[in-house]
Amino acid sequence: MLSVQWRPVPGYAGFYEVSDEGEVYSLGRPKTRGGLLRVHVNPQGYRFVRLYRYGQIKSVTVARLVLLTFRGPPEHGQRARHGAGGPLDDRLGNLYWG
Repeated sequence: MLSVQWRPVPGYAGFYEVSDEGEVYSLGRPKTRGGLLRVHVNPQGYRFVRLYRYGQIKSVTVARLVLLTFRGPPEHGQRARHGAGGPLDDRLGNLYWG
């Protein structure tokens, strides 16, 4: 059995990490103890989280975070796509830029 890989979210190192299984973790900081983030589902049926940094809030899909972290940025015009597992499966193996 393979272990879960965790990596810093690009642009949010020291704040958040994301796993290849589609989980997002907030690192402990002075005003937060950290832990797994609560995942929401948008009206289109995709999972997203809210990232906070320096007073700024950004909502981003978990699929995009996983792909940015493990595959790098998309080419122009591409966005995160889901495979046969559907839009609620944000594991790296179910995602691709397209």
